[in-house]
Amino acid sequence: MESGTEGPPATTCQQCGALCCKKGEIFLPANEYRRIREHAEKLGAHEAAELADRITDHGLFYIYDQRTGCQFLDAKNLCRLHDLGLKPSECFWWPYHIFKGEEPGRLEIKLFMDCCDGHAASHVSLPEHHVIEAEAHSIGLDVIHKFRETYRGGNGALRHIKSIECLPLN
Repeated sequence: MESGTEGPPATTCQQCGALCCKKGEIFLPANEYRRIREHAEKLGAHEAAELADRITDHGLFYIYDQRTGCQFLDAKNLCRLHDLGLKPSECFWWPYHIFKGEEPGRLEIKLFMDCCDGHAASHVSLPEHHVIEAEAHSIGLDVIHKFRETYRGGNGALRHIKSIECLPLN
């Protein structure tokens, strides 16, 4: 991934004030949550307590509530986790997201079209759908499917990019 301070997505985020980092909930697979929690603990009790207060444990995954802004944004609305290699997968994928498919046992990669101009810049410097699909398989499609059963997300304009077969679901 390119640095959070270079390229079209970073410029776009600075222009809109990182709106996508200031609302909604973020999917955290267990390993990503663990790494972020350990980092927050190193930053101090206040940061660790803030993280704990925003987290909901769903067993196979966690959901982080951004409330009115992710606690890991800096003064320029850039992610403090990015350069540390701790930025959540779902944030790296932005403006792509994975949703439950219309057909049972399928997930769909969709491009979110409503947030500033990030979707226009995404094809230049963000991972293409095959990279997202490979990462989704690494996380576990059943885990992502269960997340989307819990948190639907994405009420804006979405463009379908690709369907992913994820059967069998446990």
